[in-house]
Amino acid sequence: MTLVKFKYEYFEDVVDMFYSFMKEVMHTRKIQAKYFFYKEVIEWIRQGYHIVIAEDKGVVVGFSMCRIDNMNNLTEDVYVCDYCYVKEGYRKTKAAHMMYHNSYKFAKENNYIVSVNGRIENGVSEMIGKHFGLKPKFTIFEGEK
Repeated sequence: MTLVKFKYEYFEDVVDMFYSFMKEVMHTRKIQAKYFFYKEVIEWIRQGYHIVIAEDKGVVVGFSMCRIDNMNNLTEDVYVCDYCYVKEGYRKTKAAHMMYHNSYKFAKENNYIVSVNGRIENGVSEMIGKHFGLKPKFTIFEGEK
């Protein structure tokens, strides 16, 4: 398993994974057409967000997208890791841990507070707390209509 910086050759893979991520995580919501996911990833690239790819023997198995945010100059800069996704067949590998570690390391090396998201259902939130010593700040509750 290796991590590599985003290159345009990974564009289609990132869009596909982002679309899968949203369908999986937001399964109770109506998800827009895949076309809009292309536009969103293009915006990430335009904004210079940090997209990292996890590869296993040349196969793209996951991605993370992080960015520096200060809430429109209302707070100090925080390194926000919005998305970390690993394809179904690779979730018992170290891919997610490696991507979270990469983000955590970048934040620490650049003196940023780090803010990451992790799903409760699949244990990612526990992995984040255990390995990186981060504390939960708030929980989002969402229900059916």
